Amino acid sequence: MYIILVIIAISFIKPSQSQGTIHDFNGKRYILENAALTWSGAEADCVSRRGHLASIQSDAEANFFNFVASNRQIWLGATKTLNSPPSDDWKWSDDTCWSYTNWNVGEPNNGGGNEDCMATAGGSTSVWNDLNCAASLPYLCELDDCGTANCQIDGGWSSWSWGACDAPCGPGTQIEERSCTNPSVSNGGLSCCGSATGNTQSCEVVPCPVNGGWTAWGTWGACTATCGTGSQRTVKNLYKSNTCPRRRPLCWRYI
Repeated sequence: MYIILVIIAISFIKPSQSQGTIHDFNGKRYILENAALTWSGAEADCVSRRGHLASIQSDAEANFFNFVASNRQIWLGATKTLNSPPSDDWKWSDDTCWSYTNWNVGEPNNGGGNEDCMATAGGSTSVWNDLNCAASLPYLCELDDCGTANCQIDGGWSSWSWGACDAPCGPGTQIEERSCTNPSVSNGGLSCCGSATGNTQSCEVVPCPVNGGWTAWGTWGACTATCGTGSQRTVKNLYKSNTCPRRRPLCWRYI
């Protein structure tokens, strides 16, 4: 009874202009839609309202959602991302961090091998069950716009883009980057979940300048003298002199 009274005190409820009911709670705005849809249909409708199916980050939010749902089962914004053991790899559709869980005893159990979506369990508790995503249930949307100037806004990732090449010339590496600015965190909202850096790839801004280099020395050329002392040279982009031996002790000239 105490929890219900607290929730009533801090929850402001008024009719929505569309189907469903608007609920404001802790700086966020929600719409409870009573029309039953599949999980993907419910998420698509929430996105069309500029939001997502609701994510839960605390016991207070879990209790509030169960109160709003009037103890019925409603879709929440989590799905299992991989064909893995039932308790692993769940994520929120709004990309907030998976840091809080409130599963019912024995859940998630992946009954029938195809229960990949999350709903409240219904009844007087605020715990969760995994269900077949094709089931039709009412659902709770969490909107980006809370209707006031001081909305609690959770951060969202920007699109991936490639960072600068780490080499000014020649082969280098660049890293895929994103920032928690779409939107930025404000008024106590949650930061983005995951890494701001991603894949890497090779890059080259421009080829590096190539300095000249010496070749190996060539073979010795012919001696400048046919006899006696002369010189010979070899080439390595420049000339290098060397004294060559006499071919014979004396040069003779015959007249």
